Amino acid sequence: MSKLLYISLFILLVLLLQVGYSYHFFYIEQFQLFMFSEDYLFETIFHPGGLSIYLGEFFIQFFYYPLVGEIITAFLLVCAAGLVKKSGSFNNTCFLPEGLILLFLLIDILDFNFLYAGIVAYLFCVIFLLAYQRIRKDIVRILTGCLMSCLLYLIAGSVFVVFAVSLLMLEINVYRIKKSMLLMPLVFMILLVFYLDHAGYLYYSEIICFADGIYALKGGAGWVIYAPWFLLAFSPFLSSYSDFIFSMIKNKYGKVGMQVVLLFLCGVFLLSEYDDRKSLPVKKYAYYAAHKKWEKILHSCKIQPPADLLCLNYQNLALAEQGILADSLLMYTQQGSKGLFVDWNMTPFVSMTLQQICYCYGDIASARKYAFECNVCARSVGYPLALKMLVVCNREEGECAVVDKYLSYLHKTWVYRDWEVDTLSLRPIESRVDNFVYRQNMDQLAYDNVYDKKLADFVLCSYLLDKNLNEFLKAFYYFYKNEKNIPVIYQEAILIGARSNLQILDYFSIPDALKERFLAYQSFCKANRSKISVSGKESRNVCYTKSYWYYYDFNPVRL
Repeated sequence: MSKLLYISLFILLVLLLQVGYSYHFFYIEQFQLFMFSEDYLFETIFHPGGLSIYLGEFFIQFFYYPLVGEIITAFLLVCAAGLVKKSGSFNNTCFLPEGLILLFLLIDILDFNFLYAGIVAYLFCVIFLLAYQRIRKDIVRILTGCLMSCLLYLIAGSVFVVFAVSLLMLEINVYRIKKSMLLMPLVFMILLVFYLDHAGYLYYSEIICFADGIYALKGGAGWVIYAPWFLLAFSPFLSSYSDFIFSMIKNKYGKVGMQVVLLFLCGVFLLSEYDDRKSLPVKKYAYYAAHKKWEKILHSCKIQPPADLLCLNYQNLALAEQGILADSLLMYTQQGSKGLFVDWNMTPFVSMTLQQICYCYGDIASARKYAFECNVCARSVGYPLALKMLVVCNREEGECAVVDKYLSYLHKTWVYRDWEVDTLSLRPIESRVDNFVYRQNMDQLAYDNVYDKKLADFVLCSYLLDKNLNEFLKAFYYFYKNEKNIPVIYQEAILIGARSNLQILDYFSIPDALKERFLAYQSFCKANRSKISVSGKESRNVCYTKSYWYYYDFNPVRL
């Protein structure tokens, strides 16, 4: 391929990643911490594949800045395609094999569980193949190949298996098969490792020989992860077959057009099936939350209603941070109290969200707990956002030595080297009660701090979303008994409670206009109950859909 084509490919990849997947790169940056320190360097590179991990995390740290993740990724992918083109000795008009390799590598990178070290290790493998092919003397080449396999294992990990198989394929297809027998000891070693794994004698063989070494979920790497390995290992055969097939097409532009169409169709299928797009809204909201762009979260939720509980958590966190949780709760999609506070499943993704929610409502102890739990899965000392939370929480508690410890980690990075706690953002805590004592929920903390309306609204709204009117009425009387400005959603809930007990209205003052509207709603329900459906078209035109009455009667709750 010409330089112009590579440049065009680079620009196309940057545009694709920026338009469709920019928040993916911001998100993975928050789940690693590259530090400029000797301890971090030696601890990383003195493991199999350590240099690839070190370089991968070095690149990822710059994903904090806009466009950098897209540019670095596109550059590495184009480099991989160009190097594969040289190593495979493909015909100039045939670019389908390296195009497929680039496409599969792109799909892998868009999978959050695929470690960025995987693309770096792949580049090392292709570079080693190029160096191997330049050695002309047979004995020197084969012996050097064995040594290169060992070296590649040290710097790139499990991808050395691809390199070893590629050497064998080259010797069989390009060189004379008799001399390829010198590679048998290396092949035997690989087969022995596979056998030991199958027999259960080699616990870490999946990291040594399989793609699990470049995949966060051990044992979860699918065929898409192995596809670039297979295509590279058997590239000598694929090159000859692809040249034979496309040689039947005499027209040069016809060859190019057919390959472009095939790559486009494969790309559409693979991106639709394997690009991890279901997590893109969470990644976008996590980015907005980390940068305190709450209005953008709410605007996005209006356009595309959240489809999972983590997205709902970010949506309602944005409402709370804007001070409109109770006033605007039902203006957005809701599915029970888990939309306010999702169940903790011991994963860093949920912990990252819950630490922000707890801190927003003043539960400092729980925020610190979830920050600790988030860092449990970290390969090094922790994750950037969780370390920041630990700094802030310990600063509010007055633990200066602990603050200095976590700041020292952040200051060894490039992006956070100048980060300090913004004292203006710290809330006064002298009047709070037990905000450093961990509890199973925030209800008791709210009762201990009755004048904290943000925390009170969290508790009241959680009761309303679970349709627990008894607990709501008790808590409402405790928090709002002397308040005059009462959110409309609370007044609507009181009217529902009055259905079974009219004496409730003697304790709370409800405007006559709202009472009349409630009577009209009840009449409407009697006349149209069989037609009303939360998911049906009729519900979109009902003027009561944003009321708590409608939510209570027709909206299913996810418990």
